[in-house]
Amino acid sequence: MQEARSHPHSIIIVEDDQALAANLSEQLRLFNYDVHAFHDLEGLPTVVRALNPAAIVMDVIFPNGDLAGIEAIAAVQRERTTPLPVIFVSQRDDFAARLAAVRSGGHAYFTKPVDAGRLIDALDRLTGSEENQPLRVLIVDDDTDFGQQCAQSLEAAGMIARAIADPRETLEQLQAFQPDLVILDMYMPLCNGKELASIIRQQDRYVAIPIVFLSAETNRQQQQSALSLGADDFLAKPISPSELVAAISARATCARHIRRFLIRDSLTGLLNHQAVEEELAREFARAERLNQPLAIAIIDLDHFKRINDSYGHVVGDQVLRSFARLLQQRLRKSDLIGRHGGEEFLIALPNTSLVEARTLIDTVRSSFAALRHYGPAGMFSVTLSAGIAGYPQHRSQISMMQAADQALYQAKREGRNRVVVDTTGQESVPMVKERSEIPSTVPAPTWRALVISANGIQRRLLRQALGAHGLMYDMIDNVERALTYEAPIPPNLLLVDMTQIEGQRTSHLVLLRERFEKARIITVAPVAAEPRAATTVAFGADDYLLTPLAPGALTALLDRLSASERSHE
Repeated sequence: MQEARSHPHSIIIVEDDQALAANLSEQLRLFNYDVHAFHDLEGLPTVVRALNPAAIVMDVIFPNGDLAGIEAIAAVQRERTTPLPVIFVSQRDDFAARLAAVRSGGHAYFTKPVDAGRLIDALDRLTGSEENQPLRVLIVDDDTDFGQQCAQSLEAAGMIARAIADPRETLEQLQAFQPDLVILDMYMPLCNGKELASIIRQQDRYVAIPIVFLSAETNRQQQQSALSLGADDFLAKPISPSELVAAISARATCARHIRRFLIRDSLTGLLNHQAVEEELAREFARAERLNQPLAIAIIDLDHFKRINDSYGHVVGDQVLRSFARLLQQRLRKSDLIGRHGGEEFLIALPNTSLVEARTLIDTVRSSFAALRHYGPAGMFSVTLSAGIAGYPQHRSQISMMQAADQALYQAKREGRNRVVVDTTGQESVPMVKERSEIPSTVPAPTWRALVISANGIQRRLLRQALGAHGLMYDMIDNVERALTYEAPIPPNLLLVDMTQIEGQRTSHLVLLRERFEKARIITVAPVAAEPRAATTVAFGADDYLLTPLAPGALTALLDRLSASERSHE
């Protein structure tokens, strides 16, 4: 499975207390940060230039001065055109120290002992780890050319847009595309815009989605009539691209914030109970439609009531937030993560076998057990228990949920701090901790790749990586040519540039799936575009690969695919 962040952010810790530095380094690495610890200020500017870190965690007091750390940061920041994010940690909590920290370019300040959870929250915020998904806009207009022009204008502004000409496809597209906003033409054959707005508003799940009319209608009474049906705005044609982007961006952003409030748990930021079950229903239907595996895990934090009773609910809430952050760091953007209630969490892993799910969740379990939390009496740790079940072992969502729940109770009966995989709907699944231990008599498949990309840099990187693995491959510029590609041995691995299969080209995924029905489809995208790459997985890609390739990234991908192939044998 693709990790949520394949390229860990590099962090420098400068702390003369070596035990504290080691502890902080260990905690940050659990959250996928690449940590470099130093115990004095000597050569700090040189170290910063060499490592170019995403952030610095700096002590304030050193043997050479009570503000030596702050002074060292001020010197580093003076050398830079763009200031580095800096978090200070110190025994000092006086105004003078805090003022000096701000003046030196500090972004956050924590007093010792440092709560690792709060430190990680601050790092995620400062390093941009809390990435925002692009806004999604559905356009319904029978003028195909105009609809495509609108989509192109919105996509040029960083949104994901999809235009359809037949209003009868709207409900299907609302479910499949899940837009943040819908643009409707007023006058269309078969169904006019006002009728279509009424149909949308009759669906409970779409009551809050913004509807914007975009029409040549100038009659004010007609415009008011359209708005009275539940639409949020009326834009007149013709409209400039900049005006369209400004109006749609403002509406869609506001709607997303409101929707987030409605579907997200206020404490952890994860999907709430209702939202995660609704999303799970969609993933289950998709798994059935594509005949792909789906694994779910129900996770419960062990003896959590004791934590609240012993340390108070404030500390208990911090434990829940830390666990939620760990899940977000370790899982893919396309995976579903929800707080199912209290200290129970529900995770759905699309296109993931039970063996892969067992390995992943056990890794999360061991990482969480190693995490240290800060309470009134000092540091403490928490463990978790998990039950896993999946499709196609269970042919209904209810049956799958019940099986995962029973596996969770089995884990608790057996002593907690363990992961149990349901075996009631299948033959026994090996209980393994590492991928290398997975027993298999089925040889790994021989991969033959077809690269579909016109990006010269991307092609060169993939050529080098595939050659280093001794894989046979061909390269083609675009999907249209790939659909007519013939080879004595058909490819079973498609590496597709993301721009070929996103936005208006999402249908290319379906065409590739039909043409190469036995092949795995992998989206290739730059690291900065990972949220968009995850979207292609939601629409049918099997996984994604980020460039520039991290060491071992292609090997890990091939291992995941091979394990999945074995699990289907």
